[in-house]
Amino acid sequence: MQNKIINSFLLILGGLGLIWMNLQKDSFFIYFHPVSILSLIFFSIGIIRSLIQIKRFGFKAMIYEVIVSGLFLLVILGFKTKESEILKANKIFEAKLIDDLSGINLILREDGTFETESYTIYGGDVITGKYELIGDTIVFKDKPYDNDFMPNRVLIDKERQRVWVKRLEDGRFDTTEYFAGFFEVRFNELE
Repeated sequence: MQNKIINSFLLILGGLGLIWMNLQKDSFFIYFHPVSILSLIFFSIGIIRSLIQIKRFGFKAMIYEVIVSGLFLLVILGFKTKESEILKANKIFEAKLIDDLSGINLILREDGTFETESYTIYGGDVITGKYELIGDTIVFKDKPYDNDFMPNRVLIDKERQRVWVKRLEDGRFDTTEYFAGFFEVRFNELE
């Protein structure tokens, strides 16, 4: 009985910590957070102890632990499926702006939605919204970035494989290549 209580405690505490990890914004450092490390250790020990107990006493004696660990794994799988490409419309365009310590991914999807993912070594943020393509210009119907770095209109230069974001005083796009001043097109299925 004491083993069941210990296993349940380890699985529940570890599982809740793993769910907490999945709710955090993307960050490399989240994996080094004490809660994350303890959660992984607790959940792993709980799984190993449960497997040993199943081998020793049979599956029926450990059904509660199997259900608890299975539910936590299903919840985590649900989080990962939601973040993956499985449930999203097909990607038709992707461009990246790479800075020295950060970057921005711009993704256009065939259903008229976009994603801008900004990332640094400390974490990232994803902004989604709607866009419209007018000639070689992407018009964002929703704000594409959390500050004014990206305007609501950007120009796709198919010949040079660039996306220009800055405008000159006369309204034309600045097509000068300077550090972190443009996106490089990585994937383009636009017509």
